[in-house]
Amino acid sequence: MRSTSWSSTTSANSFSPKAFAKAADVCHQLLAGHLWEKYVYVFAQKGALGAIAKYMPTANPRLPSSQYEMVLTHFLETDPASLLEIIRKWPKPRLQDKLPVQSNADAWINQLEVPTTVRRRRLAEADHMSMETAFLMEALAELYTATEQYDHALRIYLSQGSMCSNKDPAFKLIVEHNLWDS
Repeated sequence: MRSTSWSSTTSANSFSPKAFAKAADVCHQLLAGHLWEKYVYVFAQKGALGAIAKYMPTANPRLPSSQYEMVLTHFLETDPASLLEIIRKWPKPRLQDKLPVQSNADAWINQLEVPTTVRRRRLAEADHMSMETAFLMEALAELYTATEQYDHALRIYLSQGSMCSNKDPAFKLIVEHNLWDS
């Protein structure tokens, strides 16, 4: 199998910092099942999770949840715009999913609520919202929507005003879930 021979001859040290985007693309094209787990950790050790994140498989193979959480934490700390992008791209947990998936979503809601609550307090004092805060709040709204907490999601979309990158979700929530009074 081509992916096996490629991966067995490639070492963690063969990636240069400038080649991570290309290496991630190669991983996407060549890696099979269990090898993904190894190379996500290789990219993490080299500080290049951002390069591999968009290629990480979300269904077949399904990686350990710790790897997805590692990517989400990386973007939460370093790049809120990419966090929002990846939350929109990756499959959303649903109430009918297995309990661990739902509890992971709830844990992420809790993790995002803490920094955005702190930022909302600063916002009240500063009378303006940063793009970083807007991205974090939209990511939180996406998770609220995925976990069917539509009223919370709508409040976030409406509170952002002109900072909201896409107004369609707010209107969709109102219409699809009859939130006219929210």
